[in-house]
Amino acid sequence: MILITGADGSLGSYVSKLFSGKGVKTRLMSRAGMQKLRNSEVVLADVLDPDSLTKACDGIKTVVHLAATLDFRKPGREIMRINYEGTKNVLEAAIAAGATKFVYASSVAVYGFDPRLPVKESFGRKAKDAYGLSKIKSEDAIEKSGIGYTSLRPTVIYGRGFEAGFGKIISLVKSGRMKVVGDGQNRLHFVHASDCAQAFYLATTKKPLNTAFNIGGPEIITQENALALVARCLGVDPPTGHIDKRIALWASRLSYLAKKLGGKGAQPFDRYIKVISSDRYYDISRAKEVLGYRPAVGYEKGIGEVVGFLSSGRLL
Repeated sequence: MILITGADGSLGSYVSKLFSGKGVKTRLMSRAGMQKLRNSEVVLADVLDPDSLTKACDGIKTVVHLAATLDFRKPGREIMRINYEGTKNVLEAAIAAGATKFVYASSVAVYGFDPRLPVKESFGRKAKDAYGLSKIKSEDAIEKSGIGYTSLRPTVIYGRGFEAGFGKIISLVKSGRMKVVGDGQNRLHFVHASDCAQAFYLATTKKPLNTAFNIGGPEIITQENALALVARCLGVDPPTGHIDKRIALWASRLSYLAKKLGGKGAQPFDRYIKVISSDRYYDISRAKEVLGYRPAVGYEKGIGEVVGFLSSGRLL
């Protein structure tokens, strides 16, 4: 049986459903409870509660560890506590229970900024932000533990369930207020959640590889073309105006602070401006060759799905 932590999270939902559809027996770990799927059982546990993890890991041979926080509003120490300390707790419980395989959801955030493209697994891990550092420290803890492991480093994940930030961008395109950040020719490399789930399934079918793999989508697209594709899906004109990246970042931060001081439910948007304006793409050839990874969801289909979902739910 395979334990999936964070089984009811944005990515966990895709992974859990894929494993269920494949007939894999799974134990789905959730903090608040979730619906049981075919071939599954549900266990209530928290990565910060070692006692609950003992029960969750009982009889488990393989752990797919997805549970983490992506809430960048949290203080750095809290991100580190959940992502790093939580991973250590799951790791220790898994080893004590006799697990022999640990598949870990890391992130391309571990690379920080490296001007060399495409970014390869052999590049140094240079992250300086709390999220990236939490993933580096977790990777190191897993490697030193002695358990067989495979770490997957997805690029930015999109799809239903990942509307935060991207939903704001889509809304701005629809209203005609979105501007191209910079010249718009920077290259983007996202991965659809269903393709990402495929990579986790493949990793569990292989023996532990004791290394990390970049996981990205099948296409690289410029920011300008990505925004034009969103506009086409919405049936509106694509953004034509441009804004300097530094000005866009400052405007976003000022808007966030104003809303926060006004007592409104503000979310920082500058991270998504950095994402869409950075020139970053990744080499996924090792995942293809070793894992048999075959990303299938292109941007036209993936973005169309997100736009359709947000529109149908009247979230735009």
